[in-house]
Amino acid sequence: MERRTAHLPPLERPSALGRTDRPPALDRPDRPAAPGAPVQPARRGLPAGTGRPTEPARRWGRGSRVGLVLAGVAVAVGLAACGSSSTKTATGSGPASTTAPATSAAASSATTAPTGAAALAAVGPATATGKTLSLAKDTHGIFLIGPDGHTLYVYAKDTGTTSACTGACAAAWPPLQASGTPTTGPGLDASKVTVVNGQVAYGGHLLYGFIKDTAPGQTDGVGIPEWSLLGPFANVMTSG
Repeated sequence: MERRTAHLPPLERPSALGRTDRPPALDRPDRPAAPGAPVQPARRGLPAGTGRPTEPARRWGRGSRVGLVLAGVAVAVGLAACGSSSTKTATGSGPASTTAPATSAAASSATTAPTGAAALAAVGPATATGKTLSLAKDTHGIFLIGPDGHTLYVYAKDTGTTSACTGACAAAWPPLQASGTPTTGPGLDASKVTVVNGQVAYGGHLLYGFIKDTAPGQTDGVGIPEWSLLGPFANVMTSG
């Protein structure tokens, strides 16, 4: 007589959470489930009736962990770059405040009176300036004038700052007098100006006016023997 064995479904054991845990045999792929036993529902990444993830699921798990690590590194690098950029910006903004005084100094120097060649190039016709000595220009060149714009002359017979023009000579050629500190216009060297016995001298030459010059810029004394114009460098300007 043949004995038949009934195949009963495996027992299920309730877990602490009220769920039913499958016997270990169901989680091992090398031991198939008993015939007639209910098939365990398939879960994501798990083949039906097993507790192990498939190979694609394991690869996905490793790839996701690597991706998370790389994402963390990228965030850290980005934060470091932002911090470095902020530091450079703050550091670079420091010396900017120092460029304003230099610009102001340059602008200030540009508005000062011209000197040297620029001052001589700006000399024009004689006019009253109110300064003890100024410069004027005409066909004779650039020469000294007095505060009223009248032409000034030097006398060849003077010895240094000792005048040889007295009496009738001084009446026709009145000496240039100064009260107080002499003043000079552009293009003249103030260090060359002296006052000797009340008479103004420039570069060691005593200065005189001429009685026949009645308006600024007149040069009627030019051509008279022993009398000459005086240039900006204390140079005696001899006529023809």
